[in-house]
Amino acid sequence: MKKFLLGAGIVSGGIFYFIIGILGLVIHLWTIAISFYYGGIFSAIIALSLPFIAEFFWFIKSWIMTETFFNTYTSSIAAYAVVSISILLVIGFLSSKMNDNAELDKEEPPLI
Repeated sequence: MKKFLLGAGIVSGGIFYFIIGILGLVIHLWTIAISFYYGGIFSAIIALSLPFIAEFFWFIKSWIMTETFFNTYTSSIAAYAVVSISILLVIGFLSSKMNDNAELDKEEPPLI
């Protein structure tokens, strides 16, 4: 039962990690579209080349331009960050449990 739960946790962690990647790609494409709309092709190329920096820049810029934190873009980035960090912490916790269980399952070598 322990191994089944561990395997289920690993599979669900992999699925969540895949979903995080797809959502990150969607947010990055959204950032490129915003930078192209407001800054032109050069800005879009920079956003394409520097994903985290561009997303942080347009997060702040969007917050300033709309004069509110709760616009669609900033709320999406904040929610993505919170969910991503939470899922990665859970995956890290499960993998540490897996390592702990693997060490407990090892047989001791004979002392002869």
